Order: sequence, then C-alpha cells, then structure tokens
Amino acid sequence: MSMSASEAMGDLRSSIKNVALAGATGMLGSHILAAFCQNERYHLTALIRDKSSIPPLPPQVVVIQVDYESHETLVSALQGQDVLVSALGKSALHYQTRLVDAAVAANVRRIIPSEFGANLENPKTRAFPTYASKVSLEDQLRRSCKLSNLSYTLIYTNCLLDWAIASHGALLVDPSQRLVKLYDGGNTKFSATSMATVGRTVIAALDHYGETANRAIYVHDIAMSQIELLELVKEVTVGDGGDEWTIDHIDTGEAEARAQAAFETGAMTFEVFYGFAARAAFAPGYGGYFSRCDNELLGIKAMGRDEVKGLIREVFSKDSQRGISR
Repeated sequence: MSMSASEAMGDLRSSIKNVALAGATGMLGSHILAAFCQNERYHLTALIRDKSSIPPLPPQVVVIQVDYESHETLVSALQGQDVLVSALGKSALHYQTRLVDAAVAANVRRIIPSEFGANLENPKTRAFPTYASKVSLEDQLRRSCKLSNLSYTLIYTNCLLDWAIASHGALLVDPSQRLVKLYDGGNTKFSATSMATVGRTVIAALDHYGETANRAIYVHDIAMSQIELLELVKEVTVGDGGDEWTIDHIDTGEAEARAQAAFETGAMTFEVFYGFAARAAFAPGYGGYFSRCDNELLGIKAMGRDEVKGLIREVFSKDSQRGISR
C-alpha cells in the first residue's frame, strides 16, 4: 500500500537535524534561538548579516555571515540544512523571497517563514495591504512546493502578548503611561501568545514534521477579552503606588479607515501598520480569536490566569528597568 504524503513526511522526521535561523538576534528570533539551545535534537545555524554587530551567541550555535542580496552566498549558507526558519522583522521581510529561492536551490526540506501573527487564512485580514508581502510569500511557497522537495509550515499566533503589553509595543498596554487600550468595547475574545511559546512551537512543528507539512498551524497561550486582561493588569499592579490606569477606547473600524487613507497617499507609517494590525487582531470576524488551534497536537499547554499574571509582572518589571536606564 502506498504511503500518504503526510506519512511520507513523517518518515523524514528522523533525518531532520540541521536548522538555519534567519533573524536569530531579533526580538522574536532570540526566543526561537533560545528554544533551540534548550533542545539537543537539532543543530542550529544562525544566519547573520554582520557578525561584528551582534553579542556572542551560545557555543553550540554555528554562525554564518550572509549577504541577503546574494543568491550564491545564501545557497552556500543553506547547503546541508534541512530546515530554514525565518524570524526576520518587518523591515527585512522582502529578503524572504530570496531565501525561498536559495532554499530550493540548496534542497532545504522545510521552511517556516516569518508569520507569527495575524490569521492570514481569514479573507478580510488577508486583503490588508500591510500583509501583502506575507501573502505573496505564502503563494511563492506553495508554488515552490510543487516544483521541488520543499515543504512549509505557517505558524499563526495572533497577538504576541509580551510585546503588546510592553511600552515598546504598546498594542494593548503601555505600562510607562499606565494606559490600557480597549478595542471595540473590549469584550471580544482574542488569541494571545508569548514569544517564548513561539520558540517552543517552532520546535514542536518540526517534531510533528508530517502533521504540520504544507499548512497553517494555530497556537495560542490564552484566549481572553481585553476586559479580562485589564482585570489581570489591575490585580498585578494593585498597591504598587502608581497612578490609576487610564482606558483608551479605540474603534478598530475607524483605525482601519485612517490606515487605509494614509496608505493610499503612499505612506507606510506606524499609523498604517497599527490600524490594520489592530483590526486583524481584535475586531470580531477578522480571525484574531482561534476557535480551533493545534496546541494539543504540538503539546503546547495553555496558560492559566496566574501564569498570565506572572508574564505581566515579568514584562512590567523589565519595562521599568528599561525606563530607569534611559
């Protein structure tokens, strides 16, 4: 009896060892790197644009300097790699098309691109212009899979919680201003995922190589409303001597309209990215709440209230320390 494509992929799992990580020192890439460093199954190579500009990485990580403009150097760096994980940030996403071409040439088996956010299987979110490069890359991956040995996994996490509640992210909470944002009244549930969980999810996706082939997987630490998040923030900060929390009520439809108007003038400002991101993450009907997810398949345990409060404390503490050092 012939094997299914998923079974054939599963048979490859034992041979998947070598992983290249692009964007290893970035905000999210550093968490993915940390997860690999705690796992002895995989051998990690970090693709770095300038070795001299980064702090020393753990000794088990191989570091290769690459020129993202050069197909030849990318192919050379990816020779012998089974998997390519991209954690490139927004300003470098355009390099991913070059990485895919190089991965195909180097016979890389699996690509996990830099998604880690909005649910792009939702047609309304998929149509937002700020996600055009990610949508284009997904289409490129599907074409490449038909013409080569390449496969892919897309990881959707919706809101990155520890970024969204820190002052440098402030999509939900700005602790430096004692400000909480409530979108569309704050009662709609949304999925939220910590950056550490993103790292664990990348490894779990490879551990379940066959089951995660050529599809999107959905992961979250918790699904809650913004009102519930506000309650947890108040519980964490009660008695800390700070001011009362200010509530900023935001209509995501209006935020989207402002973003669209600015985009049509040719601007790609923070307001443009923010307006579409808020609509995608928090508005009803845009896919920001995962009614089904792959946590059970991947062995990703959900957070309880106490664990979320612990994350809030950790983020606020680091945020406060950054404020003191500035």
